[in-house]
Amino acid sequence: MRRFHPQPRLLLVGLALLVVTLGVTSACAVDAPTPPPPTPQPAAENATLTIHATGFDSPQGHAIAKLFRPGDNVLSQTSWRRATSVIQNGEARLEFAGLPDGLYALVVFHDENDNGKVDHNALSLPKEQLGFSNGFRLGIFSGMPNFQKLQFRVVHPRASLDIPVR
Repeated sequence: MRRFHPQPRLLLVGLALLVVTLGVTSACAVDAPTPPPPTPQPAAENATLTIHATGFDSPQGHAIAKLFRPGDNVLSQTSWRRATSVIQNGEARLEFAGLPDGLYALVVFHDENDNGKVDHNALSLPKEQLGFSNGFRLGIFSGMPNFQKLQFRVVHPRASLDIPVR
């Protein structure tokens, strides 16, 4: 014959009392006062980024700088902002105004035929000269450029970059 043990029943009754007690106390609890909304901070001043690109082989076409934000694909045809400049004596000066302080990446290229994009040969290698921020150089060991490899910081009031194109 099976013997009855009171301990499991007591355990169930105690558990039920605990659940009821927690339910009653949470229903009666008074909400803490809502903290006041944060005071608005003054808008951060915007910076101007000046790019001095050098090494252009010819004055034909234009220099184009493409500016990217974190999360952007630096290999895409589109960019967050874009600047264009004429090329004189192998150099171009480009500027981005009104930039919030933060991280950016930059690609500069020589758009010799003024079609607005980097042209590639049959092997998918760039036919037009390229330059990158953060000293990145396109090569066998460097891999493809990405935001992390090209990133640099812009801080108010001004930032400048020297970008050699190759």
